[in-house]
Amino acid sequence: MPDGPARPGDAGRPVARRLRFEPPDPRSERESSAVRLLRALVSAQGLFLSGDPDRDGPDFGTLRELETARLIVPPLDEGVRNGYRFIVYEVGGSSFKATAQPVELETDGQRFFFVDQSGTIRHATGRPAGPADPGLGD
Repeated sequence: MPDGPARPGDAGRPVARRLRFEPPDPRSERESSAVRLLRALVSAQGLFLSGDPDRDGPDFGTLRELETARLIVPPLDEGVRNGYRFIVYEVGGSSFKATAQPVELETDGQRFFFVDQSGTIRHATGRPAGPADPGLGD
């Protein structure tokens, strides 16, 4: 709908509309960042597994091993980035589990995330996510 009466010569021209700018929700941005970092972590784990940079046979790596192999960027190896704490655990030859949890619930984010060697990122609101929770997009 035009913002006023048409003026002569305006036929066929796009009409400028007033848009209201609403700043993005910082929690949503932090949650999106956590998901991107988990995707990067899954990729790094795949490279670590196939490349065997620690020369101990094909396996997945801890955050420290992934950083040492330069497959992730510090400070993720320290476990916290952009309001989320990242933990990689139960690292074995053919499996790993990782979580991303808001450092401060409500302030940094409401959703918790989980991923394993399947690469499916799962989520839960207000509590830690695990392998039985729905995947993103489900």
